[in-house]
Amino acid sequence: MKWLVITIMLLLVCSKVRAQDAPTDYYIEASVDNPTPFVGQQIGYTVRVYEAVDLSETSPLYEPPDFEGLWRVDIQPMPYAQSPQQINGRTYIASEIRTALYPTRAGDITIAPARVILPETVFRPEQQVESNAVTLQVQPLPEGAPPGFNGAVGQFELTAALDRQSLTLGEPVTLRLTVRGTGNVEQLPPPEVSTPEGWQQFTTPSAYTATQDNGRIIGEKVFEWVIVPNQPGVQELPAISFAYFDPAALAYRTLNTAPTIIEVLPGNAGVAPPLGASQPEESTERMAIKPAPAAVINETPSPTWLFWLLWLIPPAAAFTSAGWLVHQQRRSRNRAAIRRSAALARAEAQIQMAASHSPQQLYRVLREAIISYFGDKLNAPPSRIGQDEMRRALAERPIPPEVSRRVLTCLERANEGQYGPASTVDARQLARYTADTLKLLDAAWEAK
Repeated sequence: MKWLVITIMLLLVCSKVRAQDAPTDYYIEASVDNPTPFVGQQIGYTVRVYEAVDLSETSPLYEPPDFEGLWRVDIQPMPYAQSPQQINGRTYIASEIRTALYPTRAGDITIAPARVILPETVFRPEQQVESNAVTLQVQPLPEGAPPGFNGAVGQFELTAALDRQSLTLGEPVTLRLTVRGTGNVEQLPPPEVSTPEGWQQFTTPSAYTATQDNGRIIGEKVFEWVIVPNQPGVQELPAISFAYFDPAALAYRTLNTAPTIIEVLPGNAGVAPPLGASQPEESTERMAIKPAPAAVINETPSPTWLFWLLWLIPPAAAFTSAGWLVHQQRRSRNRAAIRRSAALARAEAQIQMAASHSPQQLYRVLREAIISYFGDKLNAPPSRIGQDEMRRALAERPIPPEVSRRVLTCLERANEGQYGPASTVDARQLARYTADTLKLLDAAWEAK
């Protein structure tokens, strides 16, 4: 009997230990592939969401950290990859969300915990699960940077091309320079382009694209310059240099394009010479001046009433225009105030009207509702409202960080839902969550 009691007690203790050691139904963890990067070096930040209970019906919401001190580029929307794993005798589905990060300063940088929100169901209230924080020890770039170094860190390729090799004097030629690599290519300034003395040079807007290769972002940025030579003949466009730091080799490197030859043909006689070219001397031959009859030099006529009427028209028109401008400005301010005050109501109406739409259409409307809200608040057309403008508006106002994260999460989920498989339940849950988030945002926005 004594041994039976001891056995039962041991079983109870063991079962209690296993229950305490067993993980929960869902948890998340965060990690980086390089905890000691250099400033500007690309690192991979991965959040893994482990689910022992199927959460597909509730569609958990992922809230990324603020990534203070880091430049962020999303690699894939959630989920990036899913795989079953056995942990302490339980089967979990692990989903990965990957982000490319670029440190903007040296020193210790702590990435705050990521968060997953499990929406409310009939079986449980809304819950939030946080990951661990991750600390980076960012190294400064070593001394000895070559001339022209502009902060590029990674591995790069450089190519240059002209849209044509032969042109007529006075015509422009376009130089296109392409920088491709693993660094933060999107933030690179244009390299310095040297041209012969007297040539005209105009910089045009750059274009950026990105691809993915085994979880790494490969960026490509195209710079363009319009160049106008100022003299005919065979001309040489000097080589272009691009300096960068290679963290794999722990060394600075410089890429150079080859000098480019341009054939400039003489222009036509009717074409104006380039700027700076000498002008023909003015002819010294003068035409004889025909004497004017004495009747022309006569008494000055006195002003008539028509003269004074015409003289008064310009000031009267100026006063009228000024009054009209003041009136228009007052109307514009009134319209902007009305637009700001009605921002929340308009967004809520958009969401309510789309409740019966298909999931993809509802996701699209949710995205438009968020963008329209910011457009109304900032008195700007929706076409000019992007994620950067939203982040800037949130940072410039006393918006709680929790509310800012919720707004950006709603926007990201709406973007993802337009192109991925989704159920009506997921879309409607996000619609309710978005409506509640906009209410919190509007209350904080209008707070004095």
